[in-house]
Amino acid sequence: MCECLKTLCRKLKKELSMNHLMDIVQYLGPDSDCLFIKEYSSLEDIPNSIYYGPCLWVENTFSLGDCIIQISKNQFVKYEKFCMLEASIIAFCIYYVKNLSYPQKYGQYLGLLQSLLTDTKFESNLQSEKLVRILNIIWATFSTHVSYIVNKNL
Repeated sequence: MCECLKTLCRKLKKELSMNHLMDIVQYLGPDSDCLFIKEYSSLEDIPNSIYYGPCLWVENTFSLGDCIIQISKNQFVKYEKFCMLEASIIAFCIYYVKNLSYPQKYGQYLGLLQSLLTDTKFESNLQSEKLVRILNIIWATFSTHVSYIVNKNL
């Protein structure tokens, strides 16, 4: 599985010039002011921002650092020295636990997580061309590796 993820990262880098999770968030986001993962420089940035729905705030988008999951306009949970992908998945789970609809601003990134983490597919009529492109790369990468592993073990 680890080799499969490395291959996926190489393909995303080659085909879409994406090196990092934040590149995917920015690629799928409508504009830089309303991304699901946001960087903060001080804690005062968070309550003063526009609230679209539960999201993730990170101290540094390129390394392990403090992550803050914003559950509601004034409710936050802070994790110290946390991986941004893990914190992103926890923030995504809030939508399931609270049975919330995805805000349009975060919909494509949350749809990607939904497609990868659950057995419920993100509705195709809601998928942007960019999301379809990423999902096609992911499915092609995983299907190649799965068939290789199955054939190897037969």
